[in-house]
Amino acid sequence: MRTNRSAGARWLVVVTALAVLASAAACSGDRPPGGGPADPYHADAVRYGLAPQPHPDVTYQPDVVLVGGGGAAVRSVTDDGLTWRIDPDAERAADLAPGKVMFLTSRAVGRVVDVRRDGGDLAVTIGPVELTEVIRDGTFRTAAPVPLDRPIAYSAGTPSWVAADLPPEPTRSGGTGGGTSGTDTGASSSGGPGGD
Repeated sequence: MRTNRSAGARWLVVVTALAVLASAAACSGDRPPGGGPADPYHADAVRYGLAPQPHPDVTYQPDVVLVGGGGAAVRSVTDDGLTWRIDPDAERAADLAPGKVMFLTSRAVGRVVDVRRDGGDLAVTIGPVELTEVIRDGTFRTAAPVPLDRPIAYSAGTPSWVAADLPPEPTRSGGTGGGTSGTDTGASSSGGPGGD
């Protein structure tokens, strides 16, 4: 499925670009105004990504919701990185709705496709977005080079497009659900495809 693979590659590029932009636009200090840590090696940032920081040189699209708290507002995330369980009391979490773009961290950014209360959490399912769906206008610069000596690796689990390439799971009867066995319909083994 070439379409799904290229969509997954675009998703990875957008998330990576947003991570770089979030760190480049971050304010100085240990706990910036967005509520999340500015240090990319802080435990919350390593686990869930850096919180976006408002900056005068960046204009977000009108439907972008900058949710406060960064990684500290995240309770859990599914292996595919699409459903985020967050603190419903996080700043602007109540503004999330299908069609909006959630920007909670550099990894928790995407178009909201579903949002619902689940126990004491807010479960938000997001889909991919293009960079221009998040940022309308911006100037990005840094006085220092991007450090490449201490990379942070994220495990994304099994990509959704890989599951689509897997063969069907066998049913209880041993088949794969792809048709009938011939004995179920009374069909004979001769005269059909492959039988003479």
